[in-house]
Amino acid sequence: MMLYQLLKMRGRETMLRLVVAILIAVFVVPETLAYTAAEQKAAKAICAQAVENINILADFTSTTCMFAPDGDGLGLIFVSADNIFGNESSKMPYLSVLVAAAGKAVRDNPKGRIISVGFMDSYLAKKKIYFTISAKEAVRLQREIKADRITLDSYYKGILAAGKMQAVKDVNKIK
Repeated sequence: MMLYQLLKMRGRETMLRLVVAILIAVFVVPETLAYTAAEQKAAKAICAQAVENINILADFTSTTCMFAPDGDGLGLIFVSADNIFGNESSKMPYLSVLVAAAGKAVRDNPKGRIISVGFMDSYLAKKKIYFTISAKEAVRLQREIKADRITLDSYYKGILAAGKMQAVKDVNKIK
């Protein structure tokens, strides 16, 4: 089935499956899985900790997490089947929670070698892009907001300034 046909289908589960399929096809290439069992275990723990906090605090959507090779480490990829980025009233609180939860989880589990924190939702999947921020910046911003050294507005502006949109490559491989 072609990507645009899948995007036209309705249903939260269908969209979540599509987003996960895109991310797996783009990021997970078995020949490049160069992380140790300990790093994989740490990455799973980071995903579990962050997702638990995200789903509690951003209860208007359900988030899942996976990880994949990213340079000399691993990238976390958070996925929501809902439209977060296309809705400003959802985007700000969701990104604020995601970055804080991921930053804390990365800081609490340093063995994970996490390099980046990415996010994709139904809105971004249709545009074939995803949002990403460096894990170091997520940790720094989480520390700043937790210590009340920056305002929530400055924190959110910091997320947007540090983050970037990336194109999803090789989407045509998905059938």
